[in-house]
Amino acid sequence: MRLPLPTNLRTGSVSSSSIQVVWDETTPGESRFEIAHRLVRESYSTSTVSANTESFTHTGLTAGSSYQYKVSACDSAGCSAWTPEVTRTASSTS
Repeated sequence: MRLPLPTNLRTGSVSSSSIQVVWDETTPGESRFEIAHRLVRESYSTSTVSANTESFTHTGLTAGSSYQYKVSACDSAGCSAWTPEVTRTASSTS
């Protein structure tokens, strides 16, 4: 059975060089979460965080640039569908 996707994807704290992505972990039995992130209109890169985690901080960003995020819950059998994307702009100043 496919895992349910995480819920309530949103952004948390934002600076000129980082964006925190937050979700509600409602998936029983996941082994990790995959976070797809990209500069708007570019290709996605993927980062992984451990089970029972509800946030990821994307660092090394360019001030004033917009980034998109989506999250999937995974276990040994595969991953859930991706959440709907959220978009956030890194602050223009520190």
